[in-house]
This record gives sequence, C-alpha cells and structure tokens, in this order.
Amino acid sequence: MVTPRGDRKRSPRFRHAAATSGLARDAAGAVRWVRAVPPSRPLARLAPSASAPRSPAAAHSRRPSRCRAMAARLQRRRSGCCSAGRCHQADGVRPVHGGLAPGEGDETPQDTTGVGSRVPEVPAVPRVQNGLLGWYMVKSGLEEKPDSYDIPRVSQYRLAAHLGSALVLYSASLWMGLSLLLPRHQLHETRQLLQLRHFAHGATALIFLTALSGAFVAGLDAGLVYNSFPKMGERWIPDDLLAFSPTLRNIFENPTTVQFDHRILGTASVTAVTALYLFSRKISLPHRTRMAVTSLLAVAWMQVGLGISTLLLYVPTPLAATHQSGSLALLSVALWLMSELRRIPK
Repeated sequence: MVTPRGDRKRSPRFRHAAATSGLARDAAGAVRWVRAVPPSRPLARLAPSASAPRSPAAAHSRRPSRCRAMAARLQRRRSGCCSAGRCHQADGVRPVHGGLAPGEGDETPQDTTGVGSRVPEVPAVPRVQNGLLGWYMVKSGLEEKPDSYDIPRVSQYRLAAHLGSALVLYSASLWMGLSLLLPRHQLHETRQLLQLRHFAHGATALIFLTALSGAFVAGLDAGLVYNSFPKMGERWIPDDLLAFSPTLRNIFENPTTVQFDHRILGTASVTAVTALYLFSRKISLPHRTRMAVTSLLAVAWMQVGLGISTLLLYVPTPLAATHQSGSLALLSVALWLMSELRRIPK
C-alpha cells in the first residue's frame, strides 16, 4: 500500500486517512480506494471522528454544567428519589435548592464566608412586646384626666417602659450585627485590659440609665421647670426636691427631682467616658478600638452640649429631638467599644 506522490511529505492526518481508507494504486498505476483496513495503532493526537461512538462518561464530561445539572435532575425524578424538595440518599437526607443539590450547577449560589449560617433570627416576642407597650403608652394619653384638660399627656411610666424595651431590642440587634461583621482582635489579656473592659461595661450601663431617665423628663415636661445651668435657679439643690410624700414618689413623679436626677446621671456619664478615654491612653490598643474610644468621647460631649442648649432655650422641639437622637448615637458607640473589647472564646 503506497500513497500518491510518495516522494512528497504528507501531513499526519493525510497519512492516517490513507492508512485507514486503503489508498493504493492498481495495475494501471491509477490511484483508487479499497476497503478500509483498521490500523493497528491509530494516532493519539487525532480526535475521534463524529461517527465513532462515545462512552457515557466521555459524553457526560463534554456536556455543559447546566445540562449536566438538568440531566441529573431528570434522573432523580425518574428514579423517584427526590420528593418535596429533598433528595434522599443512602447516607442520609441532603437538602437541595430548587431541585438541584448545591454544587451541581454553576448558577447555584454558594455561601463561602459562613456568615449566612451564623446569622440568628431576631425573636418575634420582643418585637411584639415593644409594639404592645407602644399601644399601651398611647392609650394612657387618650384617657381623660380630671386634673388636666389642656394637652394630652402619656404616662411617664409607660413611656419609660416603651423606650427601655426599644433600646434593649436595638442594642441586641446592633450587638448581633457587630459580632458578625467586625472580626475580633487578638488582645493580650492583661490586668489593665480587663479593667478597661469592666470600665466600658459600666459606662455603657450608665449611658443606658441616663437615656431611660430622659423618658421621665419628657413625660413630665421636667425640662421646663428650671431653665438654667449649672445651678437650678439660684441654688445648687432646689427646695422642692423632695416635695412629694412618700419620698420615693419624687424620683418618678416630681419634675424637679426628675430633672435633677437627669442632670446628675448625664454629668456622671460624661465623666465616666472622659475617665475611660484617659485610662485607655495607657494601654496599647488596635487602631479600630482606639477610634471607638475617641468617638465615644466626642459623642458624649456633643450630647452634653445638646442637653444644655435644649435646657437654656426652653426645650425647642427640633433641638429636643436631636438631643434624644444623640442619646441613641451615644449608646451605639458605647456598644461598638464593648464589641471591640470583647474576649475571644477559647
């Protein structure tokens, strides 16, 4: 068996075709085709022809990923192993998304960060309870009181309960978000760091208590009693501080005592935050933690300025609303600092 014009160099594909098709010369010297003779060793570099049958594994590997996913889905439906969105296997039950197991199709989203599996759901009980407390608070302002007919007033007790539950729900949600989004620092557990952590917890509790006392100030209009600072009128301690009987009623129902308590708590909060900042200067802290301490100091003094301005200007509504929003901002920064100083679990 010879090739036409054997003196010329032919390509491997031509030589393979000549070997497999039986290209030869007859007695007259003309080139003709004879019955194909399969070669003993075909060339490995040539791809198989379209007419050659493929194995199932090769055909499966050449399919696109989406086609493979659809084929696997149809196969599971035929065999009856997939029902109600769950795929039952011999080794247990494996959840699937939209009929496809995770990883079988390129379009299936994968959670590579692990955040989705760690996000807990906020319980519905605190949200419903806060809504019920809000309705209970508004209901107290719609009731007719025999001693007041001018402006409807809500109960300061219900207002404080509604604000306290809202602050607790907000603090829990913010703490959950900070724990998931901000990575924890590798802090050395020294004695000074432990004291700073306790100091931050105490300052946060004091800020929360000050914000809660603001609800009694708003409910009793205590900001309109003494509009001077730092003294209350002409005295440091007013004469009607304990005018009600029994004495415990003055803490929650006497406008003078309520304003006096709010002043004391606000002064104690800004003093504690300032001392916390000065104490943190002695400790080597990460940049983000240092930024949280500085932000807490700045927001605390800004909140004090807003409170004094609200008092001296006879409680204008825009400034009073800004002062109330500042208390929430101050509590948020304090929770941020607590999140930065939290201990890494072993």
